[in-house]
Parts: sequence; structure tokens; C-alpha cells
Amino acid sequence: MGIYLLQEGIHKQMDSVRSQFFWRGDYDKFKYHMMKWENVCLPKDFGGLGVINTRVFNESILMKWVRRIYNCSENDPCCRLLRLKYLKRKPLMNYKSSKGSQFWRGNIRFWEDVWIAFPRLYELSNDKSKVVRDVYDGGSWHINFRRTLGAHDLGAWEKLMNLLEGVQLNEEPDKVRRALEKSGVFSTKSMYRWFLHRGVINKRLQKLQTGVELKKRKWNGSEKCNLCERAKTVDHILFSCVIAKFVWTCFKEALGSDRVPISWQDFLDNWIPLECKDYSPKLFISTIVCWALWTTRNKRVVDGKFPRYPTELLIKSNMFLQRWKTLLRGNDLVKIEEWVAQVKGWLGTFLEKMRRRPPEDYFM
Repeated sequence: MGIYLLQEGIHKQMDSVRSQFFWRGDYDKFKYHMMKWENVCLPKDFGGLGVINTRVFNESILMKWVRRIYNCSENDPCCRLLRLKYLKRKPLMNYKSSKGSQFWRGNIRFWEDVWIAFPRLYELSNDKSKVVRDVYDGGSWHINFRRTLGAHDLGAWEKLMNLLEGVQLNEEPDKVRRALEKSGVFSTKSMYRWFLHRGVINKRLQKLQTGVELKKRKWNGSEKCNLCERAKTVDHILFSCVIAKFVWTCFKEALGSDRVPISWQDFLDNWIPLECKDYSPKLFISTIVCWALWTTRNKRVVDGKFPRYPTELLIKSNMFLQRWKTLLRGNDLVKIEEWVAQVKGWLGTFLEKMRRRPPEDYFM
């Protein structure tokens, strides 16, 4: 399993043997499986029983070879053989192939590889496939855009240049640091949990009983949002509805973030990306916001209770934040305590300003 990518048929055979033993033990009598084996294999804190998912585990173990190749020494005959056979004495990121994973394809591209943000500038760039060496020349950066940048885009451009100011390229080999571990060292456990984590979130979101999903099951109700008259998808309820935009914007201002997420994919890619410094506390606080939005939506749709003021969602989110922060430990708890103080202070100032405005202007 640590050398070959096993075929799907092998995984199915292993799952069949393990699931039969799990549900009926050593008895020959048939017993119903009470839940999907895929859910049984989830970690306990994800709602499963912690049984190993062989597919994900196989891929996680194989990822160790990437680390070995990067940290290859001249005394390691196995890695030397792999380098000579596949890399042709080139760096790993310079290897080009029509097959294989992302770790075996392409150079590091300035815009498209995960090392910096600024999606708006990316959309305006002329050539999105340029590698870093193509836009770096003697200490200066040369990037072409389709049109002249506006005031908002110029602000993003200045931030980008400030980040790149201290970047200096040299001939030394690159060093790999694992963003999943605080130590920066690769571990199979962190990679395994990461693969499962992304899969669990996406699959569970697809099962949320939104208007669009219920319509697929021949529901007789309306799939339109009663506020925006747009389809009630997960992205709409949690991010693009007027209430969701209001809540995310308030948290953005309270925490000093530079942008708000516009969709679930944007949330994963840009709000809490893989290299995010405060990944755990950001995921924690974002989950609270999503839960407040979802429960408010349920009361509005099922019970017909609409919040009198949009600030009720901020108060509910802050209440959840105070109640659930006890689940955190160490540096994550310290960071959340700091953010709670920021949110509480900002919320008090904001509510004081809102009291001076007429109620009909609250959602404007």
C-alpha cells in the first residue's frame, strides 16, 4: 500500500470483508448494514467510528514519496533511482507529464499555483500561465494586464507589490514546508485527515435540504428565496443572500479581513486555504456563522419567523461563539478569545450606530 496505488477492485474486496465482519461478526446469518461503510470509516470527531478508509490511506502513504524525493540525499539509492528514471535530473516541480498528480506536472506558475491570492488581478492578467521566472527580472516584477487598473484594483496591486518586495530568487534548492503541520514536517496522519475533511464537507453540503435539492425530490414548494427571488442553493443561503452578505461583511469588519467569501468553493480556496496561518480558529468561527445563518433560514422557512432586525444574527453568532469556544485548546483558544473581544467591541459600537437609524434602513 505504501508503494503502489491499489486498484478500486482491491479496495472493494477489503471493504466487503471488513464490513461483513463488523456487522455480523463470525455468524453466517445475514444482517442489515445500518449505515454506509464510508461513514463508518470517518474519524470519530467527524461522526464516524475511526475505521481506516483504505483508499484515502493508500493515497496518504504514497504522498510520503514526494517528501522523500524533495529531501533526497545522495546516500538514498531508492530516491536516486526515482530521480534518474522520472525526473531526468530536473527539480520535481519542473517535471512535465500528461499523466500523474499535480506534484508531477508543470512549473510553479505565478498566478495559478497556490502561493499568493488576489483573484481580481488574476482575472485581469494577460497571461495566466506565466511562471515566476517569466515575470521576475533583476529585482523587479513585470506583469501585464488587459486594461488599466481602477482605484480598487490599484489598491490590490499595491498590496501584491508589498508582499513581493522582500522576495528574492536565488540558485539554492527550494525547501518544502507542510502547511498542515505547525512544525512544517509531513505526516501521513495530517494528510489522511485533510483528504477526509475536504470530502466530508463537500458531501454533507450536497445533502442539505435546500430548495433546489428538495425540488429534485419532487417537493411541491418554491425553490426561490423569499428575500432575493433567487434559487435557494447552499451558496445562496450561506454566502450570497442579503442576510448572509450582511453577516459576513460585519465579521469581516470586526476581524479586519480583506474580503468576504462569495461561495463555498471561494470559502475553501481563499478564506481558509491550505496555507492559512490561523486555519483552525478561522474554520471554527466560520462554522459558527454558517450555523447561525442555517438555523435562521430554518426558522424563516419552517416556522415563518423572520428576524426583526438583521443584528439578531450577529447576536446569535456571538452567543454560539461564547458557548462553543470552550471546545478549543492552546493557541487556538487564545486566538478565538482575541477575536471574541474584537467582535464584542465592534458589535457594541455597531449596535449603538444602528439604534440611531430607522428600522426600514437596516437591510439597505
